[in-house]
Amino acid sequence: MLSETNCLQRDVLRTARGYVLAYAWGERFLRTLDIDAAPLRAMRRSFARKCLDWTERHHHVGGAVGAALLSSFRNRKWLAPLRGTRAVRLTLEGERAFERVFGINARRLRSQSALGLP
Repeated sequence: MLSETNCLQRDVLRTARGYVLAYAWGERFLRTLDIDAAPLRAMRRSFARKCLDWTERHHHVGGAVGAALLSSFRNRKWLAPLRGTRAVRLTLEGERAFERVFGINARRLRSQSALGLP
């Protein structure tokens, strides 16, 4: 999944007091995914924040931005649900898109994971 680290490395997100905030470049980037940041900022829920995935024990982007990213990725068929769970899997189309858009090589990550590497 798209981690906070990936977004920080690409300067889409920045941290302040533990929360993750999208700056002008981040908002332009969100628009490339058909996400308008203005309505997200107006929501009651936090705009963007660190969220710990208790299963994977890694942080990911939470809040309104995280939910909007998840929705965008699912609508683009980059992620598909795993039946009977809240989990999603990265599709082949998603693998290609994540490499193109975020520079994330999913095949390499799977190989490292299978070998027990960080």
